[in-house]
Formats: sequence, structure tokens, C-alpha cells
Amino acid sequence: MDLRELGERAAIRRMVAHFPTRLNALAFGDDCAAVPLGDQYLLLTTDAVAEPTHFPRGATPYERGWFAAAVNLSDIAAKGGEPLGLLLAMGLPPTLDAAFLDDLARGAADCAAQAGAEILGGDTKQNPTLTITGTAIGLVPKGELLRRAGAKAGDLIAVTGPLGGAGADYFARLAGTVSPGGRLLHPTPRVREGRALAKGGAHASLDLSDGLALGLYDMAEAAGLGFEVEAGKVPLHPQATADPQGAAWAFHFGGDYELLAAVPPDRWDVIAAAVRAAGGQLHAIGRFTPPGAHHLVAADGSKQVLPRRGWEHFRS
Repeated sequence: MDLRELGERAAIRRMVAHFPTRLNALAFGDDCAAVPLGDQYLLLTTDAVAEPTHFPRGATPYERGWFAAAVNLSDIAAKGGEPLGLLLAMGLPPTLDAAFLDDLARGAADCAAQAGAEILGGDTKQNPTLTITGTAIGLVPKGELLRRAGAKAGDLIAVTGPLGGAGADYFARLAGTVSPGGRLLHPTPRVREGRALAKGGAHASLDLSDGLALGLYDMAEAAGLGFEVEAGKVPLHPQATADPQGAAWAFHFGGDYELLAAVPPDRWDVIAAAVRAAGGQLHAIGRFTPPGAHHLVAADGSKQVLPRRGWEHFRS
């Protein structure tokens, strides 16, 4: 069996069976590792991006640097953390132009600064294709850590922003009808929204890197629950609403990096107000249910099983 048959998630499960740990407060497969540090957790996460998997033709050096930083900082945001900084290890082709490197570094630094962090260091090596591996570091008070597995039956399912923009941007780029700077390579790490969720008492959170459908399955299965999502309440990015495939991109394409959260109903008003005060928006799109079906509810009230489909390395 090769990785195309196994898929990314099964490959991770296979490997972590060999990694016993006493330090990590989070399960393998969550967005970060969380190591006790006094009355806080030290959050640690790493994510690699590379050509051609992550960067479509025409992506600018600035976009590549921003994206490499954003996908790592988004993991810190998903756990309710405050990012401290980011390490970047880069495999660089020797033919790369020096000006390309300047713009790439500027993109990463600008993204880190927007999230309240900075680039702390890293490494450079020669490599045939551009590869960037980031390691983000953050802190979160022990009572505010947002686990992937914390959802409870009856919790409202919420997202921090419109979805489908990354998919719309990707296909627009393929068609040559959009200029650089779109949603695909310029996601915003929802650090402020994550802190508001954590301080307000949300039960769980993860970032939507692989599509809403896989995010829902990941969170529900981690907690042993089902879910019902109302299709008409899922907010779509303006680029996605203009295309018949917009809803499919929101559920199955990935790359939006909004936060998916489980919010107790009696805390909804407080948490939604806190997210607004942080400059964001919280959208209720359904509920987590007792173990059972994973439903998408149409406008007429009819239900169907939401396909467990999204971005998965080796398979997608």
C-alpha cells in the first residue's frame, strides 16, 4: 500500500503510533502541540509548503512568503494562542534571483507582523525546488486552550468568515482572470478571533485548511459526535457566490484558513460580541449532535449526508 491509497490522515496515524509522549497536552492530529509552561501552554506547530503543490503558476515571491507564514500562524490562532514568533527553514534553488528572496522575506515578515509576531530565525539550504518549512511558537493560558476534541452535543457550529474564496481564486488564476493578491495565497491568520473564542469560553476550534466538510468530520469525530449544518447559513466569499461551484469550494476545496468553532449556546452572544470587538465576525451554521449522522440540511429542511471530501495530501 502506497501513500496514494493510504492518504495523509491515515499516514499520520500510522506514524504517531511510534511517538509516545508525556509532554503534549493535545492529541496528535490537533493543530499544535501544547507543552505545559507554568500557568500557560507553550504552543508549537510546523507546516511545510512547496512547489508545485502549494504555489500556482504566477504566484509572486511576496505571496509565497506570506502564505508560508500564514499557514503556521493560523494553527496558533486555532488553539486560542498568542503567537510569539516563527522560524523558517528554506530549501532554495541556486538559480533563484536575489530580488525574489527579498520579496519572499518581506511577505513572511509582513504576515508575522500583522499577527503580532516576528520572524525569529531559521535555516537555508540548496534544494531543486522552493520549499519553506515554518515553525510557529505561541502561548495560551491553561484554562483557555481550545482543543479539537472539546465540542459537546448541542454546541453551535461557527465559522469566523466567508468560505470558498481560496477555491474561487485558484480557478480564476488557472483561467488567467485574476491578479496576484487573491485569497488563495493571502489568508489572514485569525489570531484575534481565536483569542476571543478562547477567552469567551468556546469549547473547541480548528482552522479550515482542508475544507469545511473535512473540518466538521475532524472535530465531530474527535469528540465522538455527529453534526447538522444548514447549507443556507454557510457564508460564502464574494468570489465564490458568483460561481455555481462556490458552495462546493467552501465545503471541499480548502485553503480558506477561517476558524471552525464549537460554541455553547448560552455563551453565543458573549462570544460573538467578543469576536466583533476583535474586528471579526462569527457565523452560526449548525449544531453538533449526539453520535450518528453527519447531515447537510437544505433550505426546504431535507437532509443528506455531507460527503467526507476535501483536500488531502497524496490523494487530492
